[in-house]
Amino acid sequence: EEQRRQPGFKYMNASVIGDASETALVKFYQPIEEITKTRALYPLGKCKDGSESKMPFNSTNKYALSIVKSEGQDHHYVAYIKGAPRRFGNTAHASSMRENTSKSMPRRRRDSKP
Repeated sequence: EEQRRQPGFKYMNASVIGDASETALVKFYQPIEEITKTRALYPLGKCKDGSESKMPFNSTNKYALSIVKSEGQDHHYVAYIKGAPRRFGNTAHASSMRENTSKSMPRRRRDSKP
């Protein structure tokens, strides 16, 4: 870990924990900004029991989820989902706890394909 903080460290040759797409994202982003700095700016939310608000990928759900605290005036949370859109797209909705409202996302957004 200390070696990674040295100037000139070759991140493209470093090992990364995660799947191929996560590895590619880390190796792409690291030269732009230190990933640990970015993670500190956007910490994971906490559940009521104190655990981190994330759900790792598994073959049953076919998606992973992280809820990140977004610093700013409103101190809101953002959910990031990575995985098969067909598994969560039909139930996607926008909600506001402050206004106690919830609404379905427009169909065109749910059915979007990359």
